[in-house]
Formats: sequence, C-alpha cells, structure tokens
Amino acid sequence: MQQKNNRDGAKKRLNLSKRGGIGGDLFLKDTLVLRDERSAVVYGCKRILLYEKDRICLSLGNKQITLLGEDLICTAFTAGSVTVEGVIHGTAYCTDQCLGKCRKGGEGEKK
Repeated sequence: MQQKNNRDGAKKRLNLSKRGGIGGDLFLKDTLVLRDERSAVVYGCKRILLYEKDRICLSLGNKQITLLGEDLICTAFTAGSVTVEGVIHGTAYCTDQCLGKCRKGGEGEKK
C-alpha cells in the first residue's frame, strides 16, 4: 500500500512540473527566487560577470541577469547557484550595453 502511495505522489509531482506549476519551477535551471527585498537565489548561474555594491551581473549561460540594489554581497556561490543579500531594488536581463560594462569591469564599451 505504501509503495502505491509513493508512486501516486511521484505522478502528481511530474504532472505539476509538466503544467508549469510550482513543482516544475523548483527544478528549472534558470530560476530566480526572491526572499523579500533582502535576499535572492539564482539557480543556473555559470559565473559572476560584475560584482559591485549596487549591481551584480550573473551569467546564466545564454543569458545574463543583473541584480540592482544597495550593499549587495554574494553570501554563497556553489555549483550552479548564487545567493545575494542586501537591499534588492530590482532585477533585469542584461542588454548589449550592460554586457559591455559587465565584461570590462564597469567601464562599458566605447563605440
């Protein structure tokens, strides 16, 4: 009986992930989890492109994301995820202009 219940639970979790419910979101590699305005965890992070007190740019492989705020610090960087704490004002996907700043340490590309 217990084994049948375990299989039914696994089927429900699989169905949730197929529909894009919360079960699926927890296992996506490019996921941003905000824990109020003081903490964020980014899953799927390949490397840190820029690290400043008010901006942290992260590479997720084929896209980049920027966390904006005050007194930002990376408190953990493990295989595939990074935790950022501080006062988080917002997030944005990096544009070509932003990528130039990230790759040159905040200087930007001269055109």
